[in-house]
Amino acid sequence: MNGSEWSAPPRYIYANAGQLHKPNSSTVVENRVVMPSEPRVIPIRRLDTGYEPRRGTASSASDSYGNELISWNDDSRYDRRRKPDFIDSYDEVEPNHFREREIRDRETRHRSRPHQTPARSQSSHAVAVHDRTFRVDDPVSTGGAMVGDRCVWVSEGVPHKGTIKFIGHLKGHSNLYAGVDFDEKVGKGTGVFQGEVLFQTPENHAGFVLLSALEIIPRSLPVSGNATNRHISLVQKQASAESLRDMPSPPVPPRPIMRAEDYMIDSFTVGSCVEVCHLGACRSGVIRWIGDAMSDDHDHIERSAVVELDDVSPSGWRPAYEAPMSSAAGVVNGVLVPTSALRRDRRVDHGGSNDNRGSPNQVRTDFGSIDSGVEPTKCEPWRVTDDLVGRMKGIQGHRNSCYLDATLYAMFVQSTAFDRLLDRPANRDDIPQYRELQRLLATEVVYPLRKFHYVRADHIMKVRELLAKALPHMRGLTSEEKDPEEVLTALFGQLLKAPPLVELINLKDNKVDRTYLCPLIVDDWTAGVATTQHLLERSMRSANVKFAYPPKTLILQLPRYGQQKLFDKILPLERIEITGLVNNAVQACHGCGKPAEGMCPECFLCKRVTLSEVSYCVPCSTRVHYNAGEQDHAIRLFYPSGRPVKKPACHRMVLSAVLCIETSHYVAFVRSLSGRWLFFDSMADREGLSDGFNVPQSSSKKNGL
Repeated sequence: MNGSEWSAPPRYIYANAGQLHKPNSSTVVENRVVMPSEPRVIPIRRLDTGYEPRRGTASSASDSYGNELISWNDDSRYDRRRKPDFIDSYDEVEPNHFREREIRDRETRHRSRPHQTPARSQSSHAVAVHDRTFRVDDPVSTGGAMVGDRCVWVSEGVPHKGTIKFIGHLKGHSNLYAGVDFDEKVGKGTGVFQGEVLFQTPENHAGFVLLSALEIIPRSLPVSGNATNRHISLVQKQASAESLRDMPSPPVPPRPIMRAEDYMIDSFTVGSCVEVCHLGACRSGVIRWIGDAMSDDHDHIERSAVVELDDVSPSGWRPAYEAPMSSAAGVVNGVLVPTSALRRDRRVDHGGSNDNRGSPNQVRTDFGSIDSGVEPTKCEPWRVTDDLVGRMKGIQGHRNSCYLDATLYAMFVQSTAFDRLLDRPANRDDIPQYRELQRLLATEVVYPLRKFHYVRADHIMKVRELLAKALPHMRGLTSEEKDPEEVLTALFGQLLKAPPLVELINLKDNKVDRTYLCPLIVDDWTAGVATTQHLLERSMRSANVKFAYPPKTLILQLPRYGQQKLFDKILPLERIEITGLVNNAVQACHGCGKPAEGMCPECFLCKRVTLSEVSYCVPCSTRVHYNAGEQDHAIRLFYPSGRPVKKPACHRMVLSAVLCIETSHYVAFVRSLSGRWLFFDSMADREGLSDGFNVPQSSSKKNGL
């Protein structure tokens, strides 16, 4: 940092609250209007529009109504005697014809709104979703594919061969699917879908895949060799079959790009352990209800689930009581989310699998195929800022690692102020893990980050596991969120035994206190907007301390206590003046620029000013206070009268990085060597399903912080 940099870890990360919101990212899901073939109950959110849905004549509901409601919402605990007020019910007068006609009319009105245009993630026409699972044996419908055919499913460029055991439609889905018995362990299960045995395979060999995503191996050709060039594309077959139909389907807007794992189907039921990835946050929990509910924006109906979370619900997630079933409202710590946000709980999957876990050739699909590797050569910070920007840039997040990801990124990606931690030789009093910790930080985190601009999550996990071993009293280092100041203090003081960054001298007894962080505690400031300059000066004057020497690196811990924020906004200034805070440093007079002889304590306490603005020589102090009508203000001299004064000094520090927290997630702003600011989020996006991974991202802020 060339002797003029400072950084600030979280919570104490000071920044404009309006600038530090974590960018939300959510999975794009294809929302389709459902045309039911059987009578269904549609949840409707009542709006104050004066419109009242038409109802049939009043009579007692029959048992078939309750049975249909139980089947549609998949909740056997539903009490037919208590219908929620947001369930649009009808009396049983010509049930099949009457209900389907009303549902179709309502959906037609919804699709024909003149001011709406189909979004990329929405279909412009109705698609039938099947309410039961059944086989399809018609060769025309299946494009010539038959049960028993050999096939190939390509995932991330790797072909997986198998045998088709089932072809048909699945309950709750509209497309044609194939049940495949894979040759290796690719799927999850044995051929059971929603409790119904469709075919049987060994454990973890079954998978339900879109039939159009498979390539059929012709029976007349051998299986070995380059099968990819000899496969008959089932997509082309289906296109030829569809061209024979008289009435072509309406045009469909382009769908979002889907990856191979998006074609796999997960069968979740009540009681399943899942991971919920919704609105940019991930939580684990257990499904307590599955049914149909209004979407987050209340403009369509979607398959939804109530999940009882293991942790506190992130802000923005809908509570469980918004579910249409009254039995789901009592779920403790429950949330209502679309089923598209559900993933397999990786803790369950990984905990019960020992398949070649120690094989060095196994691809770690849970972190992606890109590996940052090990870089033994020392690297300096990269000077081309544009190369640091984009997806898969920075440190990849995994299992609440954002506190460490953002801290290490801020410390090392564009700064060398902390490089001495990586170079110090081991001493006798160092911990046994010192050399290994130093090696991991240097060769698997810092140097790959600077050279390749990316660090995969498993390398950070090695550091977290070593920290947990060296700090047994600090629990949850590998799985829970931690305060960066706590980790930094332990890393600097206990593990790496770095020299203190700051020396503070007490002006009363001249005792020196050495520390790594500088916490700011301010009591005489009303709520509102504050700057780092104001907070630093008032905190040190309140504690009656000064810097013994101008610090080369300064880490400020700004005030923020849980949900009770002391300030509406804290503005991080890109430069701060610390001349008046350095012991024996001579300040310049605010009026004439000559050496200041003292400062006015009354002006400093009563006005929102800085120390440099109330430091004067005696003549300027008299003139300024006279013009302001403040003749009762007395200047407090810095030195005894008649003492020769040195030439004014100037000590300034430049902001290097800011760590900030938003909804229990840490991100970082970092100044690049070119002067542009980078915004880094280790979990900005996510790819894949249960075997997916977080996508780190760094963006450039051309207009400053």
